[in-house]
Amino acid sequence: MVTEVPADTHQSVAELILDKNMQLENLKDHLSKAQNRMKIYVDRHRTNKEYHVGQQVLLKLQPYAQSSVANHPYPKLAFKYFGTFPVTE
Repeated sequence: MVTEVPADTHQSVAELILDKNMQLENLKDHLSKAQNRMKIYVDRHRTNKEYHVGQQVLLKLQPYAQSSVANHPYPKLAFKYFGTFPVTE
């Protein structure tokens, strides 16, 4: 996004504009790289897990189910996972 500096612009102002444009491009590049790193991390770690019969697992319930299974006076502090339960099938 380097813009052309008008010809009648003072030398120091023109340098300042070009410097700011270079900084902006540099920031956009770093932001893009950081987003790509985060996407790769999420793609790598959000896979469907396979469980085998007999393994012990924790269950994460939806908020409405959590209140029906265990009533907690402060829902924000309630347990996020319930269990351990054995895998049967």
